[in-house]
Amino acid sequence: MKLTTALETWELKRTFRTSRRSFDHVETAMVTLEKDGAKGRGESVGVNYHGETARSVQGQIEQLRDTIETGLSREGVQSLLPAGGARNALDCALWDLECKSKAQTIWALTGIEPSPVTTAYTIVIDEPHRMYEAAGAAPETLLKIKVSAAGAFDQITAVREARPDARLIVDGNQDFTLEQLQALIARIETLGIEMIEQPLPAGADAGLSDYASPIPLCADESFHTQADIAEVAGRYRYASVKLEKTGGLTNALALVGQMQDAGLGVMIGCWAATSLSMAPAFVAAQGAAYADIDGPLLLKSDRADAMDYRKGVVASPHRRLWG
Repeated sequence: MKLTTALETWELKRTFRTSRRSFDHVETAMVTLEKDGAKGRGESVGVNYHGETARSVQGQIEQLRDTIETGLSREGVQSLLPAGGARNALDCALWDLECKSKAQTIWALTGIEPSPVTTAYTIVIDEPHRMYEAAGAAPETLLKIKVSAAGAFDQITAVREARPDARLIVDGNQDFTLEQLQALIARIETLGIEMIEQPLPAGADAGLSDYASPIPLCADESFHTQADIAEVAGRYRYASVKLEKTGGLTNALALVGQMQDAGLGVMIGCWAATSLSMAPAFVAAQGAAYADIDGPLLLKSDRADAMDYRKGVVASPHRRLWG
């Protein structure tokens, strides 16, 4: 097996702002595995709040070059690397390689029946009037509003005024205290908000166990792998599965099933990245309650054979892209 890694930079259409950071471009680590004339690809941006970058992901993989090139299975990569960006890129590349080697689709290999997926579209933090403009210009019917604790009410109401027709999700990105969250919910309870994602900091959300929020809450930074299910299920009604966090499609598919068994609703999430990251996330999103796989819509350009987005509805990836 031949391994190739590469770092790539992708410019954003506009500055992406959350309560914790802002950025104008994303860097991705791309992995290509080649065997017997077939090529499989995977992509990772890394889990930023764990200190991962595309460069560190590439470095992790390069350190294992000899092991990888002597032959690596999807089962083997699960024990070779911990959950994170490097395992995600390798796992997704191995899935793609298997599809290409066997001349089969990802749907044939997984036994999943594909259907179009409705994705949320992200409205980033800005002045409320700019968020109003961004929401009004978006053709998508499901919007995810990034908010700050200090400005959340004005940010949310601006988007709702611009889009009385849209379904709305709010993302607090760990910026709230429990008291601030409760006060906000009391003010927005009638605005038709379907879900609030990660309002409290990870590790400081135990108080949610005793709070029956009238708006469903979704864990993101508090949720990574199977080890988190029991604790998160006692605090949230949903949890966001990102392939970067779980370490690839293999574990994401297993995790989704275990979450559903535990009564925890599933959201498939992403970070800003190309269609090569969204294609395996699209597979995991089949049957999920929510999907937030709008990464390519935030970029100025995307890969060849990119995913097809039409008013927030995403079609199955082309096999030339992945799977």
